[in-house]
Amino acid sequence: ECCACGSAKYEMTFEAVWSRKTHPKDFPIADALTHWSNIVGASHTRNFSIWRYGEVASMGVKEICE
Repeated sequence: ECCACGSAKYEMTFEAVWSRKTHPKDFPIADALTHWSNIVGASHTRNFSIWRYGEVASMGVKEICE
């Protein structure tokens, strides 16, 4: 078991590959609809699960996704 005490600092890199070329069927027609939402990151223990296949998402997950 890990026993992390204090704080930790993480760095994430986001590489966007969503374009008309890579996703011709799913790319929005209107430029006003083409955008990225804010990126959310979290750290957690090995036993934590933010969602489970086949189950209803929590209100927190729903709010982030919408």
